[in-house]
Amino acid sequence: MTYKILAGAFIFVLMTMPVFAAEEKKLSPSEIVKAAPASDWTEIDPQNLLVLKLKTGTVIMQLATKFAPLNTDNIRTLAHEGFYDGLSMYRVIEGFVAQGGDRAEKKHLGGGIKNIKGEIISKSITKDSFKSLELKDGYAGETGFVGGFAAGRSSDKKETWLAHCTGVIGIGRGDGADSGGTEFYVVLGHALRYLDRNITLVGRVLKGMSALQKLRRTAELKKGENIDIENPIISLRVMADLPKEEQKTYEVMKTNSSSFNRLLAARRNRPSSWFLETPNYVDVCAVNVPSRLKTMVGKQK
Repeated sequence: MTYKILAGAFIFVLMTMPVFAAEEKKLSPSEIVKAAPASDWTEIDPQNLLVLKLKTGTVIMQLATKFAPLNTDNIRTLAHEGFYDGLSMYRVIEGFVAQGGDRAEKKHLGGGIKNIKGEIISKSITKDSFKSLELKDGYAGETGFVGGFAAGRSSDKKETWLAHCTGVIGIGRGDGADSGGTEFYVVLGHALRYLDRNITLVGRVLKGMSALQKLRRTAELKKGENIDIENPIISLRVMADLPKEEQKTYEVMKTNSSSFNRLLAARRNRPSSWFLETPNYVDVCAVNVPSRLKTMVGKQK
């Protein structure tokens, strides 16, 4: 009888071993990004990359041309002509935004436009290009991603807009929707979703948020200090305009890729044993679509 019991237990262990061996190891978000194959990444057009040089460091920004073609073309034109060179990040508010441009409104615009039509909501984003989180959201019918950008969409799927997440770039304006054009800001706080569908958003920061966070806060300036001197814009250029030896190629993870699907799952339920609670939920602003500097044979392109 004892022999039969032991034999049965041994057979049971043999039957279950393949199940445990086949169980996939749960990777952390950083491990998923590192393991993503080349096919899950796509290059960003250098015409859609801006290089902002500040006293505190360099910021690389990606333009959202599908959402705001007029405004991104305008800021690109201004960058081509060096409009922002010598201006400043003149409004920096803790937990809110860092805003830059020509606060005196005296600099010649060249081929740029001072007041351009607002492009707050897009009706041209196709349904199949929107990667939905399929989770409830207080500011939109649904949220998700279009390319590398966090976005909201109406319940009927006809209107799409960019979300005010950390690092998003917007066009400052007055009271009218079409009153902006040259002044830009970068969101410093975690998220300013209450501003969604109120301002034209034109891109996001890929690299260099630390340079923006190091800027002097406007409210902290002492008597006699000048914000233009404290936070100067050394230059703002289109990546494609830089000398060849200074150009770099950046890639963004495809939001329709298997790697991004795994990343979303890991963000919803963190696999690390450190976490005591896994809510099976993630806010659209808590998922930064990965980007990276492309390397060629171990060297920067």
